[in-house]
Amino acid sequence: MFCTNCGKNLEDSQAGFCPGCGAPTGAVRDHFRDQFAGNPGASGSARLTVPWRGGQVAWGLLYLGIGVFGLLLIAGIILLLTNDLDQILFAWSSSLLLGLVILFIVWYLGLRPTGAAVALLGLRPTSIPAGPAILWTIGALVLSFASTFLYSTIIERIGVDWLLPPDIFTDIVFDWSEAVLTFIALALWTPLTEELFFRGFVFAGLVHRLGVTGAAVTSAIIFSAIHIEPGVLIPIFITGLLLAWLYYRTGSLWPSIAAHAGQNGAALLATIYGPTLSLGSV
Repeated sequence: MFCTNCGKNLEDSQAGFCPGCGAPTGAVRDHFRDQFAGNPGASGSARLTVPWRGGQVAWGLLYLGIGVFGLLLIAGIILLLTNDLDQILFAWSSSLLLGLVILFIVWYLGLRPTGAAVALLGLRPTSIPAGPAILWTIGALVLSFASTFLYSTIIERIGVDWLLPPDIFTDIVFDWSEAVLTFIALALWTPLTEELFFRGFVFAGLVHRLGVTGAAVTSAIIFSAIHIEPGVLIPIFITGLLLAWLYYRTGSLWPSIAAHAGQNGAALLATIYGPTLSLGSV
C-alpha cells in the first residue's frame, strides 16, 4: 500500500495516516473528505479532527516565517533606496500579501493532500445555537479587551514602558479613503486569514498530539510570537487562548473571526477618534 500524496510505502499497521506526510489514506481519506457533509452538529474535539499533524504545522510555520521575513526585507530595501516608506501602502500591501501566503499554506499543507473542503479549517456553521454562540463571542471579545487594559494598567504602574502595547495604527490611517481601505485590510482580511492559520490550521493540527489545552497554549504562544513587539506578547497570548477556546466551544471558526475582527476594528476606531484607552489589536 502506498500513500497517494507522497508515494511512501505504508505498512498495514500504518494504514490510516501516512507517517511521511501525514495525509490520510484509504477509507480515512474518504472520511475526511466527506465528514462534515452529513454531520453539522458534531462538536468539541470531533470538530477539530483534521488530517494534518505537527509535521505539516511545522512546515506551515516555516513558510509563514519566510513570508514575514520577505516582507520585512522588502520594507528594508525600500527604506534603504528611498529613505522613505509609505506606512499606509505598506500596511495594505503586506496585509494582502501575507494573507495570500496564509491561504496558500493552509491549502497546500492542509486541504490539497486530501481534497478536503474548507469546512475542515472551521468555515462551517456553529455546533451550538446562534444565540449562545453570539454570547460566547462577545464574552471572548470583552475578556480580551479587559486583559489588555489590565495588562497595560499594571505595566504603567510598575513603570516598564518598553512592555507597554504600542499604538500600532497611529501612522497608517485617517483620511476617509485610507481609513476605509485600512479597515478592510486590518479589521476584515487580517482576522480572516490569521484565524484560518492559527486556529483552523495550527491549533486543530496540534490537538491530536497535544490535546485541546496543549494545542491552545502552543498555538497562542506562536500567535503571540509572530507579532514580535514585546509589549503585545502577553495580551496577544491571552487573546490567542480565548480565540482557540471559542473555536473549540462553538465548533466553528466564524465566532473567532468575528471576535478577532471586533478587536482590530475597535482598535482602529479608537485610533481614529483618539480615546485615551488602549484597546490593542491582534
